[in-house]
Amino acid sequence: IIIICAMSMIKKYPELKDQSYLLDNKNIWNHNKYAFLKNLSSNLTHYSDNIILAGVLGVSSLTPFYINLRLPQVAQQVSQSLGGASWASLIKIYLTGDKDNFKKKFCITNKAITYVTFSILITIYLYNTHFISIWMDEKYILPYHFNIVACIMPILFALNSFWNFLITGSGNLNKVVPWILICSIVNFILSIIFSKYFGSVGVILG
Repeated sequence: IIIICAMSMIKKYPELKDQSYLLDNKNIWNHNKYAFLKNLSSNLTHYSDNIILAGVLGVSSLTPFYINLRLPQVAQQVSQSLGGASWASLIKIYLTGDKDNFKKKFCITNKAITYVTFSILITIYLYNTHFISIWMDEKYILPYHFNIVACIMPILFALNSFWNFLITGSGNLNKVVPWILICSIVNFILSIIFSKYFGSVGVILG
């Protein structure tokens, strides 16, 4: 059905065959290369925590770590959706060259993401341990300082995700990829060091 619809669209609108408006292959490859490196770095940052924690503290530490992070991660997903819904309109303003308006809207969106995420995380911080004790068992509750750090990180992740959308959409990804790779490597090393000295919270601190 999809193939039939596509063929009918091409017949009805022959201008769709015209690809002269596309970037040349070299520019497309360069953009894909930087996007690949950014995604690789992000995946290394996000998915290496469990491996590091299991390697340093043992596999048994993964269950409390996951359970205590579950509610803060839900708040992070909600706040990231705000940035995901806002970046396209900001890029449209950016491409018009109206930098003053772009800066104004950028600051407003940053504040909105921060305030919404903070308001959600306050509630999660107050009730996270109670929820875990009801959901699983009190033995899975990690120390209060883990809960504090776990509720701060979603704000930073949400803002970072929003900024990444803007950087990619504005075509400036190549300017930040080296820094992203460096940060990813530093994050990996610090997560190992901090987890040895501070336990489960060290992975998040890294």
